[in-house]
Amino acid sequence: MPHLSSEMLKFMKIQVMRRVAMSSAAALAICAAALPVRAATDGDSAAIARIIDEGMNRSQAMTTASALMDRIGPRLTNSENHRKAEAWAMDLLRAQGVPTVRVEPFDFGVGWNLDSYSVAMVSPRRLPLTAIPVAWSPPTSGTVQAPVVIAPMSREEHFAEWKGKLAGKIVLVSLPGQTSESKEPVFERYTDAQLSELDTYTKPVFDPDAAAVQVRNRRFQGKLAAFLKAEGAVAMVKMSYRDGMLVHGEGYDFQPGQTLALPAIELAQEDYRRLVRLAKTGAAPEIAISVAARYDESNLRAENVVAEIPGSDPKAGYVMAGAHFDSWIAGDGASDNGAGSVTVIEAARLIAKLGVKPKRTIRFVLWSGEEQGLLGSRAYIEQHLATRPVDPSLKGYESYIAWRNAYPIKPKAEYGQLKAYFNMDNGSGRSGASTAKATWARRSC
Repeated sequence: MPHLSSEMLKFMKIQVMRRVAMSSAAALAICAAALPVRAATDGDSAAIARIIDEGMNRSQAMTTASALMDRIGPRLTNSENHRKAEAWAMDLLRAQGVPTVRVEPFDFGVGWNLDSYSVAMVSPRRLPLTAIPVAWSPPTSGTVQAPVVIAPMSREEHFAEWKGKLAGKIVLVSLPGQTSESKEPVFERYTDAQLSELDTYTKPVFDPDAAAVQVRNRRFQGKLAAFLKAEGAVAMVKMSYRDGMLVHGEGYDFQPGQTLALPAIELAQEDYRRLVRLAKTGAAPEIAISVAARYDESNLRAENVVAEIPGSDPKAGYVMAGAHFDSWIAGDGASDNGAGSVTVIEAARLIAKLGVKPKRTIRFVLWSGEEQGLLGSRAYIEQHLATRPVDPSLKGYESYIAWRNAYPIKPKAEYGQLKAYFNMDNGSGRSGASTAKATWARRSC
């Protein structure tokens, strides 16, 4: 099942969310209230004790996690489900006593909603295949059935070899490669020592030429889809980049007028290689694809959810805790990054319910558009903190490629007000990483 990875990891994550949310709330309270030159006061210690008691004995993290992952599920940026999740989160934060809850919109692109899909081999025998439509690819017109052709293409120079050979075919466009035999674990839980080794900073290199090459490579997928459509192909299929029957559904062509030209499917490595073997040793297998998906161009702006607990000193600045709220469509977004989002919500609940009075404002943010190139958090940076020079004609992920190392950086008026930021996105790694981040934040107050 394509949802397997998130479901397996969901329960691992939920078991530690309560502890992480409690420690994060305590660290935020310390950082928002304390100065680096003095030790915690008796009042600080009492507030921390109350946070620990509430977090350990009356946690809402599991209930919140179930509501988000079980009842709402995947949250593709700008989809109906993502907007449903936003409304739910805002209502929950308000009900928990957080005084200020709002959204900050930013330019994104087309909405895309996946209602149903199926992919199956129908000859030489019937076999359901583990697959997921590529996000923002078009729907099929009912069920399409056709033989496959193995036509790996990774550069435009490859198109000439396949001209006149693809009409009426479902085209497998990835090199099958060799199976990893699962020699390495799909996910690894880091030790404290391994996490410490990651605590490094590499100075970014500003290289406009390299960025331009990456932007050009990013555009290949759209050019490939257009070529296949012009050649009369029915659909294209790419192979998942992980084995173990895992699929993802990642797609980046969401700008108006620039979505893919024909239906695109991501297929599990094991099933993809089976089709290749069959095609190379006999008659080409036939597969059937049905995708019911809907584009939505009624609102091309996505939103970050921003909540605040005000500080007692307007001149003291603010600290932040954030997690990305969006996910891909192949799972319920539990480990990436529902767990982090639940942690942020629970930290806000703990501080709001207990009436902790921080010196600094505490700002909680649920980012959108992270999976498409940190678009939501970048929009926040550009609105509040700093700007980088980027060609305005670049949009979406292409804009992120050009932005991430662009120079010079120009701070904005609010830059000095942000004193620390806790990022809650451990992916499939160890949630204990938040301990290191909390320590850094306390030192940075």
